[in-house]
Amino acid sequence: MGIGFNPETFEIMKIKDEGLVFQFNKASPDVQIVVGDTLLEVNGVRLTKAEQYHKTIAASRVARLKLAKKVW
Repeated sequence: MGIGFNPETFEIMKIKDEGLVFQFNKASPDVQIVVGDTLLEVNGVRLTKAEQYHKTIAASRVARLKLAKKVW
């Protein structure tokens, strides 16, 4: 995915210059995922532990993220 996040709050702390999120942001400049956004769900699984994120991503070829956008 190419992101780093706080394992307790799921707030995105870093977006790498490679990976799916970087590619998504290049293709979708109006709805970019940014540092400060918070991961809520991955492929319909509500996140409560960091391990859920890793297991869900590893088990699928598709990643559907539900985020809470940071309001600046």
